[in-house]
Amino acid sequence: MKIWEYCEDVDHYAHLTFVDLAFTRELISEFTGKPYTKTWPTPTVDFAMDWEAPGLSGRERKIIRKQNEGLPEPDFPWLPGAEAAAVFSMRALQVLGVLLGSAVQILPLNCKSKGYSIVNIIEVIDCLDQEHSLVRHYGPTFNIIKPVFKPGMLQGKHIFKLPKPSSTIFVSDEFKKTVEINELSGLTWKIGSENSKES
Repeated sequence: MKIWEYCEDVDHYAHLTFVDLAFTRELISEFTGKPYTKTWPTPTVDFAMDWEAPGLSGRERKIIRKQNEGLPEPDFPWLPGAEAAAVFSMRALQVLGVLLGSAVQILPLNCKSKGYSIVNIIEVIDCLDQEHSLVRHYGPTFNIIKPVFKPGMLQGKHIFKLPKPSSTIFVSDEFKKTVEINELSGLTWKIGSENSKES
């Protein structure tokens, strides 16, 4: 059974940005595998023309490249500030709805281009086999380089996160195939694990 990392293709597709940048700071501490319980303000987003270095302001800002010029608007755009969640187009939600089920919380966005929603992943599964995974430790924390998942825990699971502070989202092979069959755009695939013994 293959598990894949959910990765937005920022090199070939346009990305979104919050019109109100203050909302970005609020979201940094959210989407940790639990439902968003505050009143959802339906933030306004738009496709950015430039890609600026994150964390900088005023004269320190540095435009890295004119990333979005001429790039297509995808079904799964990257939204800086909400990396711990995903962003789906309305069509992606319709196509993948059956696989998403109760594993996610759908939070609408206001985008004048077309309909998008933040997908907050609330399916958290403690399935990492740390003994066989390749991890890099930084004091009490660690970074997962190559995960191996415990067998018997991911059957029927199509989108999930691990119970650690991380923005990494994992999806099933069926999720990936559904995206490809329906020609949904904006993702690039990185193998998460193919060592799980589940069938």
